[in-house]
Amino acid sequence: MKKINLLFVIIIMLCVVLPIKAQMNIGVVGGLNLARINVDPKPTGSEYSTQIAFGFGGVFDYSINEFFELRFEPIYLLKGGKITVAGVTAESKLSYLEIPIMVKYSLVADHIKPYIMAGPTIGYNLNSKIKASMGNISVEQDNKDNTKNVEFCFNIGAGI
Repeated sequence: MKKINLLFVIIIMLCVVLPIKAQMNIGVVGGLNLARINVDPKPTGSEYSTQIAFGFGGVFDYSINEFFELRFEPIYLLKGGKITVAGVTAESKLSYLEIPIMVKYSLVADHIKPYIMAGPTIGYNLNSKIKASMGNISVEQDNKDNTKNVEFCFNIGAGI
């Protein structure tokens, strides 16, 4: 419940600080997430596998002026990875709601605009499961108590 309250507070704060006459563009975003587990030190004879997961969400651009925009990209993202050690395979599956808040700067004022952007991302862990299997035997359990509930990161990007 605290996560939902925090999310609403952030959304309300963003709506208050946005200029009233700002132009808004809305779109969708989706893609693949290639995730991998790394363990340090690496167990002897271990094998790591890359997990392919999907993500989808929306894009909201608020034009401040000809060169600056605020970009919000809330996205539902699957993460995880797989490791095999001594015939036992452990697979982690996580789902997140990530909310990047980026400042986007267009390098020229034209129809074709190269841009750079940067900003923080807040990720909320929605679900975390771990599955261990050996041969025909497998066990799956909730792992949310052993994972972080909130992630923070900083993104940079460029495009045209």
